[in-house]
Amino acid sequence: MNRRKLPLPVPVCFLVCLASLTALAQQSNASVAESPKVIAAAAPDYPILAALSLSGGDVPVEVKIDRSGKVSSASADVGNPLLRKAVVETAYRWRFEPANADVRTVRLLFSFQLNDDYEPGGQHVATVFLPPYKVEITYKLPPHIDY
Repeated sequence: MNRRKLPLPVPVCFLVCLASLTALAQQSNASVAESPKVIAAAAPDYPILAALSLSGGDVPVEVKIDRSGKVSSASADVGNPLLRKAVVETAYRWRFEPANADVRTVRLLFSFQLNDDYEPGGQHVATVFLPPYKVEITYKLPPHIDY
């Protein structure tokens, strides 16, 4: 006997759709909970040794945030070694919105760049904060002097 497959009854389809929407909403709420609001951000100085050696690049820092919003640990495992210490020290100065979660984790990104927009008497380091978790630090190189 050959049975013909019938489409799912409307109530069953409704429940399946409702379950899918509920799952999507929970994922959305989880991603919001994983993105704590920044209360205070800090930028590192451009390490002079890195600038003199013309070193730059991106340095991501993984930070763990406690209930009060303080950074409880920070680590930079990739990126230029001349820049890592500066960004890890700076990450501890960031503050986030308090939450009920014991530990939250975010990744901060510090981007170091060199350019030749040097102006005598001007600022030699420019910092731009790009919410939520990126900071660009640009060192303006002085012109090369031939002796």
